[in-house]
Amino acid sequence: TRLPRFGGDGGEKLAAFLEEAALIARRAVAAKTVSAVPPGDGAGNLGPVLFSTDAAECGGEVALLSAGGALRCATPRGKFHVAALTRGIVLTKEGSGDAAPLAIHGTWCPRVVVFPAPAPQQSSSGSKKWTPGPDRGSVAVFHVRAPGSGDGVLYGKPRKSKKDEADGRMSYLKGKIGLVVVHLPPGEGGKKLVRAVSSSLGAPVLSPPAPARSRNGDVFASSCEGHAGRPYLQCHSGVDCGVLYLFGEGILFFKPIVFIPR
Repeated sequence: TRLPRFGGDGGEKLAAFLEEAALIARRAVAAKTVSAVPPGDGAGNLGPVLFSTDAAECGGEVALLSAGGALRCATPRGKFHVAALTRGIVLTKEGSGDAAPLAIHGTWCPRVVVFPAPAPQQSSSGSKKWTPGPDRGSVAVFHVRAPGSGDGVLYGKPRKSKKDEADGRMSYLKGKIGLVVVHLPPGEGGKKLVRAVSSSLGAPVLSPPAPARSRNGDVFASSCEGHAGRPYLQCHSGVDCGVLYLFGEGILFFKPIVFIPR
C-alpha cells in the first residue's frame, strides 16, 4: 500500500505514519466483514466507524479523534460529534436526540480546505480605524456536492442556479448545504482529525503555503498590525470585507467562503 508523505520532524513523521498504518489495517479488517454497497449519502452506506469525537462511541476498533468532545461548526450551526467511517463521515449534533445525522459519502466531497482563520476586523471606539483581534485558529471546510455536478467553485452563500444547471448541494433537514465548516481543535488534535476525515472521504487536503519571499523580495502575507506574516491579505468581495488566501490549487475568500479552483 502506498502511504502519503508526512511533514514535520522525525517524531511527527513516525507518529503520522503509524496512525495511517493503523487506519489501513482497520480498513482491511472492515473489508472482510462489510458487504459492498452502492455509493450514496446515507450513513448506512459508509461502513463501520473507525474514529469518533464521541468518547461514548469509542472502544474496541473505534479510536478517539479529539479529547475535547463535540466540535463547533459554523455550517451547519451548532456543536457536532464527528465520526470517520471507512467510506465517509457522519456529523451528529450534540444533544439533538432523534435528529437525523449529516452523512457524507466520499464521492460527495471533492476537497477539504484547511486554513488559519483570522478574527473579524473591529472598529476602534470613536474612530473609523479598523484593528484586528487575535487569530481564531484553524478551520476545515468540506466541499459537499453531488458527483459530476457544478463547476468546481465552492460558494458559502446560497446562489441561484443557472438555467439547466443541476443543484449539486446535499439535502439536510429542511434545506440544502454545499459545504461543512468545522472549527478544529488546537495542536495535534486538529491535525489528527483532518488526517482521519480526509482519509475516510478519500479527498485531498488543500492548505495555503507558508509565506515565501519571491526573487524580487515580494511576500504574499499580511502586514496588518497583529497579523503580520500571516498567509492572507485583507480584501473585499462585493460588500463583504474579508481576507484572501492563495493556494497552489486556487484562491479562497473568507468570509463568506468562496473557493475558486485553478
